Amino acid sequence: MGRRRRKVIRVQKRKLPTIYLCPKCGKETIRIKLLKDQEIATIQCGNCGLSDKFDLNPSLQEIDVYCQFTDKFY
Repeated sequence: MGRRRRKVIRVQKRKLPTIYLCPKCGKETIRIKLLKDQEIATIQCGNCGLSDKFDLNPSLQEIDVYCQFTDKFY
C-alpha cells in the first residue's frame, strides 16, 4: 500500500505595479522613470499630459514617488 501524495501549495509573490492611476483624468496611464545617475524622478501621464519632476533619494522606489506626486496634486 502506498501513501498519499501531499498537495503542493505555491504562494504567489505580489509585484508592484508599473502603471499608476492619474489623479487628473482618472485613467491608468501614469509612467514613472527613475534616473538614478541624475537623481531625478520624472512622472508623466500618457493621456492628459500631466507631468512633474522630483528629487530622488537612493532609498525611494516608484510607489514612493507616486505617493509624493498625488500628495502634491491634491
